[in-house]
Amino acid sequence: MRALKLLLLELCIREAKWIEKHPNSLKLQRVPIEEFSQTFDYGLKDITNWMTSIKYLIGKIVLFITQALRT
Repeated sequence: MRALKLLLLELCIREAKWIEKHPNSLKLQRVPIEEFSQTFDYGLKDITNWMTSIKYLIGKIVLFITQALRT
């Protein structure tokens, strides 16, 4: 049963339509020196928020997989 659950999980991940389908959201452009500090702060805030979201998501995935492997 455990092997079947792992196989099903792998299949779901492989068949997810959104994986590697999103266009890049990174836009590179010059920032005037007067605006650099504010732009840097906003970029850092975005990265911090993104990392917090990723950590939460990874925690949920680990919990799901751990529970799936126990049963």
